Amino acid sequence: MHIRQRALQFCLALAVGLGTIPGSLAAPSNNTGRATAPARSGTTRAPKPTVPGKTPLRRLARPDSAAFGALPSGRSSGIAGLLAGNSADLLVFERLMERRVTTTVRGIRFVTGELAGEPVVAAACAGGKLNAALVTTALIEKFQPAEIVLTGTAGALKAALAPGDLLVAERTAFFDIGLLGPDGLQPQSPLDSSGDELPMHFTADRRMLAAAAAVARELSATRSKASVPRIVRGLLVSGDSFIASTRHRDEIAARTGGEAVDSDAAAVAQICAQERLPLLIVRGISHRAGEQAVEEHRRNRSVVAGNCARYVAAVLQRLKASRVTSSPNR
Repeated sequence: MHIRQRALQFCLALAVGLGTIPGSLAAPSNNTGRATAPARSGTTRAPKPTVPGKTPLRRLARPDSAAFGALPSGRSSGIAGLLAGNSADLLVFERLMERRVTTTVRGIRFVTGELAGEPVVAAACAGGKLNAALVTTALIEKFQPAEIVLTGTAGALKAALAPGDLLVAERTAFFDIGLLGPDGLQPQSPLDSSGDELPMHFTADRRMLAAAAAVARELSATRSKASVPRIVRGLLVSGDSFIASTRHRDEIAARTGGEAVDSDAAAVAQICAQERLPLLIVRGISHRAGEQAVEEHRRNRSVVAGNCARYVAAVLQRLKASRVTSSPNR
């Protein structure tokens, strides 16, 4: 099936799961469990000429901006923070925002505006732990968001994940902090600014995880399993190196137990943990972390980053709906 037809299918499937229009389209199984390897759907026609052995990706359609909502306010500003992997990923959110205003803070471009009448602020991390830390810190200090959602791409460490899947990070950790000796890297806990040890793993906000799981279940209630990517949950590990080696991939997977790897999520998670700020991380799997990683990432990143952002949009809508439902005035 052509990728544009799959886009239309997901648009309808998303609307069905959120109860906006009648109909029935499917989501994959194993939406809320750990990363496993269920049977994948049949081959489809990719947007570019197919390469032997490559599985074409499924593209999620763009939801209406009315489907978006801001996260519940837990801080004074009541604004939701959205962090994208790069400037191209940021455009996915910008196109859905109304009353956009661009602000520069410490040389970082922030876009404020409204999604479905709710205030949001979005920015791009640009890759790497240092950049992510700078952007996250500036966002928190300038805009005081109630919660933060991080989107973008990641590489699969385990065979259970494949390009096109979405990983909701239950936990996040660094893979490159520790003592590097003759026998390899011995992991150590990150430290805060006072030199005190922080947890090895940073845990996602339970309420936000519940919203992500609810959206996955709603999608699974539809019929066509080929219409949306697989959504799994697991451990995401971060480091400043782009992993394009099977040997290093397997070593990191064995040492950390991570399902996927990226360059910045753990830095954002550490800052949010220290600030006691709720965080949800959703990564689209753009490649397998092996020798073909660079080529796969370049070929797939635009599709999976868009899928990731649109799934996050549905999660934000779910959070807004749950806030309205739980309101004492209802």
